[in-house]
Amino acid sequence: MAKVKRDPGFIHLHGVFHATVLVMHVDAARVAAWLPPGVTLGFPGVAPEGTHPVALYFIGGAPVGLSHVPLFRTQFSALVLSVLGVRAEGARFGGPYSYTVAWWTEPRLLLRLGGRLFGMAPRREPLQMSPQRRNFSVHVPGQVKLMVEDHGELPDWPNLKKVCLQLQQPLLGRQGDRLRAAGLYMNLGDADMRVCTATATIEAAALPGESPDGPPLVVKATGTQDLGVGGALRLGSIWTLSRARSLNFDWSPWKVSANMRLSADLAPLAVGRTRPPSSTITEIEP
Repeated sequence: MAKVKRDPGFIHLHGVFHATVLVMHVDAARVAAWLPPGVTLGFPGVAPEGTHPVALYFIGGAPVGLSHVPLFRTQFSALVLSVLGVRAEGARFGGPYSYTVAWWTEPRLLLRLGGRLFGMAPRREPLQMSPQRRNFSVHVPGQVKLMVEDHGELPDWPNLKKVCLQLQQPLLGRQGDRLRAAGLYMNLGDADMRVCTATATIEAAALPGESPDGPPLVVKATGTQDLGVGGALRLGSIWTLSRARSLNFDWSPWKVSANMRLSADLAPLAVGRTRPPSSTITEIEP
């Protein structure tokens, strides 16, 4: 039987990730309240019983291009909150999907229009960022704040792989009353990954189904040393994003294979090396 190929479609986005990812294992009942009708928790991965994985991504100043339009290039920054490992009722591919709860970007019309075309419009509140050096922060006033300390160390590869198997999933978003999906290929097998400490504070006002004056969600993780909490890493990779399409489309090729191999599986690592020589994600402090 022929292998199904991942097809991003005629018009798609492609670019380079300079990203920080914080995977948080949050009380499952709380997470379920963020989901719209037709979306349910389904694939907890390595999250402890009673919890479910939630990811907060920061993509900082990443160059983005549009396929078949060689001269189109722009810079893109975004903060994205997603619930990993969900099911979609009535979909041809039942899951896992990564459901986009909310995302924020810079107040630029092009980025906001692009968000509608490629899955879901961003929240109205603008994203604010400090200079991206080893220690930096990004925040949306009254909504969410992420503080990052980049250690520049190689991660614990076995634990990192467990976390990565949860990240490569087709995206699921809500456009009005409809659920739509999009294919995001993160190219994790060839990504440059490093340990960081990430601290997220997500206000209840940013979370669907919660009282605006309720308690915030606060999570801190360093690398993948404690999978009970989650994991935090920085990564650089080449990515592809398809346009949003119907759930009748077969999104299964956009799910990672359990046999995914990271670059560390394929090449020896020098003992004592603290920073991969190919690193491009973090600027050096002056």
